[in-house]
Amino acid sequence: MGATVTAFNAVTGRDLAEAEGWLLMQLLKDVRLFQRPGYHADSAEDAIAYTALMGEAKAREAEAAEGQNV
Repeated sequence: MGATVTAFNAVTGRDLAEAEGWLLMQLLKDVRLFQRPGYHADSAEDAIAYTALMGEAKAREAEAAEGQNV
């Protein structure tokens, strides 16, 4: 995701963080889950994984910020 966000930022001039990339993917899966009738297992399962990856990215951001404040 880090490389994807870097490429997105280069193309769009934005400044998304890696965690925001995972949030975007989670939202995509949530929308798919609720716009389709019935149950879409792939969307539900991927949303869980993306939430975990987003949490890991946020933890790395916090660690990096703490390192800068030392």
